[in-house]
Amino acid sequence: MKPHSGTLVIDISGGEKADAYEGVYQCTAHNQLGSALSNHIVIRQSRSPLWSKERFSPIVAQEGQSLILHCRPPAGLPPPIVFWMDNNFQRLPQSRRVSQGLNGDLYFSNVLMEDSRNNYICYARFPHTQTIQQKQPITVHVIDHKPVDERAPVFLVPSGSLSSQMVLRGEVLELECIADGLPTPTVSWTKLSGEIPGRRASLMNFNKTLRISDVSEADAGEYRCTARNRLGSVHHTFGVSVKAAPYWISAPRNLVLAPLETGVITCRARGHPKPHIHWFMNGLPIEDAPKDPSRKVEDDSIIFSEVQTGSSAVYQCNASNQHGYLLANAFVNVLAEPPRVLTAPNKVYQVIENRPALLECLSFGSPVPAVTWFKDSSSMLEGEPYVFHKNGTLEIHVSQAVNRGKYTCVARNNLGISENHVYLEVKEPTRILRPPEYRVVQRNRDVVFECKVKHDPSLIPSTSWLRDGGELPEDDRFRAHLDSLTITGVIESDAGTYTCVTNTSLDQDSASARLTVVGQPDAPTDLELTDPGARSVQLTWTPGDEHNSAIKKFLIQYEDGLHQSGVWLNLTEVPGTKTTAHLKLSPYVHYSFRVLALNGVGYSRPSTPSRQYRTAPAAPDENPSEVKGHGTEHNNLVITWKPLTGLQANGPGLQYTVLWRQQGVEKDWSSVSVANVSRFVVSGTPTFVPYEVMVQAQNTLGPGPKPAVVIGHSGEDFPSAAPGLVQVVVVNSTLAEVHWEHVPPRSVRGRLQGYKVHYQRERSLHRHNSHHGEQRSESFGPNRTRGKLPDLHPFSVYSLHVRAFNSRGEGPASAPQRFETPEGVPSVPSFFRVSASDLDSLTLEWAPPHERNGRLTGYTLRYQTVNSSHDLGLLDEMDLPSNQSSVTLHNLHHSTRYKFYFSAKTQQGSGPALTEEAVTILHRGTSTRQGTLASHHPPQRGTSTRQAALASHHPPQRGTSTRQGALASHHPPQRGTSTRQGSLASHHPPQRGTSTRQGALASHHPPQRGTSTRQGSLASHHPPQRGTSTRQSTLVSHHPPPRGTSTRQGTLASHHPPQRGTSTRQGALASHHPPQRGTSTRQGSLASHHPPQRGTSTRQGALASHHPPQRGTSTRQGALASHHPPQRGTSTRQGTLASHHPPQRGTSTRQGTLASHHPPQRGTSTRQGTLASHHPPQRGTSTRQGTLASHHPPQRGTSTRQGTLASHHPPQRGTSTRQGALAYHHPPQRYVH
Repeated sequence: MKPHSGTLVIDISGGEKADAYEGVYQCTAHNQLGSALSNHIVIRQSRSPLWSKERFSPIVAQEGQSLILHCRPPAGLPPPIVFWMDNNFQRLPQSRRVSQGLNGDLYFSNVLMEDSRNNYICYARFPHTQTIQQKQPITVHVIDHKPVDERAPVFLVPSGSLSSQMVLRGEVLELECIADGLPTPTVSWTKLSGEIPGRRASLMNFNKTLRISDVSEADAGEYRCTARNRLGSVHHTFGVSVKAAPYWISAPRNLVLAPLETGVITCRARGHPKPHIHWFMNGLPIEDAPKDPSRKVEDDSIIFSEVQTGSSAVYQCNASNQHGYLLANAFVNVLAEPPRVLTAPNKVYQVIENRPALLECLSFGSPVPAVTWFKDSSSMLEGEPYVFHKNGTLEIHVSQAVNRGKYTCVARNNLGISENHVYLEVKEPTRILRPPEYRVVQRNRDVVFECKVKHDPSLIPSTSWLRDGGELPEDDRFRAHLDSLTITGVIESDAGTYTCVTNTSLDQDSASARLTVVGQPDAPTDLELTDPGARSVQLTWTPGDEHNSAIKKFLIQYEDGLHQSGVWLNLTEVPGTKTTAHLKLSPYVHYSFRVLALNGVGYSRPSTPSRQYRTAPAAPDENPSEVKGHGTEHNNLVITWKPLTGLQANGPGLQYTVLWRQQGVEKDWSSVSVANVSRFVVSGTPTFVPYEVMVQAQNTLGPGPKPAVVIGHSGEDFPSAAPGLVQVVVVNSTLAEVHWEHVPPRSVRGRLQGYKVHYQRERSLHRHNSHHGEQRSESFGPNRTRGKLPDLHPFSVYSLHVRAFNSRGEGPASAPQRFETPEGVPSVPSFFRVSASDLDSLTLEWAPPHERNGRLTGYTLRYQTVNSSHDLGLLDEMDLPSNQSSVTLHNLHHSTRYKFYFSAKTQQGSGPALTEEAVTILHRGTSTRQGTLASHHPPQRGTSTRQAALASHHPPQRGTSTRQGALASHHPPQRGTSTRQGSLASHHPPQRGTSTRQGALASHHPPQRGTSTRQGSLASHHPPQRGTSTRQSTLVSHHPPPRGTSTRQGTLASHHPPQRGTSTRQGALASHHPPQRGTSTRQGSLASHHPPQRGTSTRQGALASHHPPQRGTSTRQGALASHHPPQRGTSTRQGTLASHHPPQRGTSTRQGTLASHHPPQRGTSTRQGTLASHHPPQRGTSTRQGTLASHHPPQRGTSTRQGTLASHHPPQRGTSTRQGALAYHHPPQRYVH
């Protein structure tokens, strides 16, 4: 006995005899609570006895008779395995005729002469002792003294027609039928009382043995074997009965009972025959055991009622019949024990979503504890989705996220209570979202299998790859990444099924895809030529490896070693399922063949060429093709043909016989033989007559077949006549139609190909455009007598002539014809632009079109507004005369974008339009202190520019102050100069003492010392002179007004300032010259070219042009005074236009007057919106209220106020520019205010 175990060791290594220990053993284990028994253990010694020595006489058998060679091996333990071999240890061949039976004998249904041998040896292998015993060899002689008749089958084994066989349940049933007969019979099996079980049954030993494994009671019945040959049949029936050793239905189990409890142990077994049940207690028959009133035996059960402490014992159940027995132990333990939960506390269960979860609550106690479950301190769990097992386990069939949490199991009996907590975590399943896909890859390419995985974030996945269920090869070409597998340089052995396996600690997922490696097929081999003929041969070959892509076809090529050595040409193709081809050959060729295979990847390498096969020469089978006859000169015929190839020549000495004759004139053929050429020229032929032509091939073996006749023509000559009756019909301004008559057929002197119309534009009918155009031509077919000339220029003179032409060229020209095209619509104007813009007006300029295509009748102008979202307003249209090149549009909306469409027109209509866009300005060039731009020169010392002014070009000088966002550039203001609040002071600073304020723009030169420019005024070119005042948005231009001049309220004083004492007020424009002393221009007037003379007054919007009115003249209220001013004493008022000359002294121009060309003379007053242009008013002149003073600023003492634009020159000393004026070019002089 081994210490601390129940193992019994029998050691016979010391030489003891093994048979001394043979017998039946049983183990008994016991303690104070009882005894348990083991099954019986039978020990037998293994034996492998020797064959008894015996000698066998040779066996003589007549051919065709049956024969049995007996083996009869010695009985061993366990039984030996028998087989037949010869003395070279080679197994004897077996068949339907010769086979070994289950008993080891060798059966011959009939013997043949070939069965004669002297070494039939039976071997017995004893597996337990690992020994093989050999029987003495048996000699068999087969003789053929007399033939044996054929016979019907007769069973050698078993004997008779009926037999019975018993088999135990669970064992193997083997039924055998071996028959004698000539010819050799075949054996078949059926079950008379049912069907032979398909999965457990098999036919062995050439259908002579029926084997059924794992036999059950259903396999009992009658089985019939039938042996059959052509002479008859015989059958044998087996009656099979199935017996059974005892097997468990319900084995007894341990039982734990508390005192006074009731319980039952059951021992149920089945067998055939039915087993007997015997009970034992602690190894003793229960009849001999101590009596216990709480125990009652009832056949296969023991019932315990109100057990008492101390009744614990081990009970044995023995179920036995004649075929075996069963033995089982059951421990009945009587004890009192409070509950204990055996499952580990706080255990965490992890489960995949939608899978079952099992939460254990293993407990022990007596009486058996009742187990209840709770979740998250809620009420007791019951019903769906929970399942409660008897052992306390809680099952959730389909776990969901809501099932996560803390679970408590409570075990209780009448002796106490115990609880335990466990936790359930539900995880997302691991899934392969993008599995690998089937791939077909060419050799040496790369392939990638994807495997994108989704998993629970708390789980760590691992991905592995398998090929054909095994690991990947140890090869650097296989690179496994997180979500893919890459195989580089694929080879054929890489083909297979690749599986991506993703594992977590709870689940896994896998996906597979097949990789097929394809390649170009291997070259065919074993080319063989058979069945040679004069013009044919049979070619066979062996295909190469397809490399997983089926061969589609085979391409057979040949090399002509005689004519084109080294050049392989395609001969024919055959389907990929064929490996032979019947080839049609040509004479006089030295053939070598090779084969290429084509699959889905491409062509294979060519096979090794076949042996050379030469065909005999023959006369040509065909003549040259593409025979033609034509002339290149008017007196020749050129005969051409496509020569035969070397393969078509069929033999040596290839020549061509060229034959010709004039059709319908000559009966005999002219001929010539030529070689190595493809053309022949026949000279001296008539012009363009038909010829019959033939070309025949011949070689040294004879001529080819009779050639076909081809009709050709000798050469053509130029046509000799011109088309007649040429007429021109003008269809429209760009299209004309030409008519002509056919030329006589004889004059064509060839094959008429058509007519050509040559035409040229000679000149335009417009005097401004008379250039010559290039010559053009149009071709028409031979059947045409009219044609159209497109794309002509309108309003032009053309000339044309018509010629007939053939393949040789063109004939003489027809008489020239001239025609004129009518007017058309003109092209676009040469240019179109916006040349000037104002608050409510835009000036447009243009030039006539380059291609007028007629006489211009005028222009069409259309325009419309365009808002910020690019929507178009209503379209206005106006017609303009042809001699006009500009126009000014008035009464437009300020700060508005306009789109213009401008086109020229003739009597035929308008041509294409040019488009342009422009924007009217926001303000009329005004400058106030608030936002004034001072440019070109900064104010000098003491000048002040304020409120966000931009001072440009110079930085301010010492003492200069630039405040509140001002930009001071180019020159700084001089010492003491102040630039404030947004002013732009440019080029030069104002002189000392000059003040520019509130957004003023002082440009070119600052005002001189003492000059003041305020409130947005623009003072330009020169500052006003000393004492000059420019105020309230005044524009003073070119020169400042002389001392004492006043320009106010938006006045534009231009070119020259008004003279001393001149006053320009309220928006007046004083141009070219300022008004003379004492002149007054008021209220929006325009004084142009010359100022009015002294005492002249121009008022209320008047335009005074070219010359001012004479002294005392008055122009008022919107009047237009042109060319010459009214004489002295004349008054032009209220919107008058005074032009060319200003009014003379004493003249008054008021209220919106336009004074142009000359400013009014001294004393002249221009007020209220007056435009003073070209010259500023002279000294003492006053321009007020919106006046535009241009070109020259007013002189000393001049005052420009309220929105005046002072340009070109700033006012002189003492000049004041205020309220938005723009002062530029020169600063005012010192001490000007």
